[in-house]
Amino acid sequence: MVTNVLNNSIQDKSEVFNIGLIGLGILLFLLIQLFRHQKLQSWNGWGLLAIVLFILTTAWLPFQKPWVINSIFGNIQFLGRILSLIILSLVIAITLYLTQNHKYNVFMLTFTSVLLIVMGIGSVSQFHWKKNDDPIRYYVNNKNLVATAHTEGYGFKDYAVANSKGDILYLRANTPIKKYKGTGDEATFVVNASHRRATIPINLYKNVEYQIYVDGKKIKQFKCAKILSLSLSRRNHKIKLIAKAGLSEYITMLISVVSMVICSGLLLRRRYIH
Repeated sequence: MVTNVLNNSIQDKSEVFNIGLIGLGILLFLLIQLFRHQKLQSWNGWGLLAIVLFILTTAWLPFQKPWVINSIFGNIQFLGRILSLIILSLVIAITLYLTQNHKYNVFMLTFTSVLLIVMGIGSVSQFHWKKNDDPIRYYVNNKNLVATAHTEGYGFKDYAVANSKGDILYLRANTPIKKYKGTGDEATFVVNASHRRATIPINLYKNVEYQIYVDGKKIKQFKCAKILSLSLSRRNHKIKLIAKAGLSEYITMLISVVSMVICSGLLLRRRYIH
């Protein structure tokens, strides 16, 4: 991890996930300041939280034990997703520290911000320019999506629907897909049905509103949380699958937008009124 920090490198390997050189530098700086300052300040809690979370992302703790992986905490997927909480805590902590101790100037903040942006652009660009460096990275388009999703090891296991025994359902589908075209919320493809009940290697998830059209006609009878299964005559059929956002998505999106507007208004009001 330290080697990748010094090389300003990011990869698809959990053991090298990092917060970057500047992030790690701020973390170490706050750690030193925690021991130097005897008087408690408001930034101490945020700094300590960032340090504790950083320790939790290391391999020193037994997070690979089955009882942890199979618990609700396993959904967090340690090492990667928790880094965003570390950065958030660091931003709050260093902002409070600089404000309360008056140890900053415009030049320092500008230089650090520009350096951070340049290093971020550099690491992300390096990641995308270096293709095929890891087996789980694919550059998918309409032509190779089906082949990638159904043949590559990491492709067909990600988000696949399985039965109670752990068997991936669409690996047992009896009707393959041809001429696939898709967008973010819609897919069209052709199948050559040779079974009375065609099982098609398309995952259908719970709490997602689907619309399915077969040869231009809307189909109402199908089950979610399984692979697509349809009663088809034995010939070629053109299928169109649409995934629509449900009511809960619109409600949560509205809450997010309203929250951002209110918070922005409160920040502006505090800045210009007080």
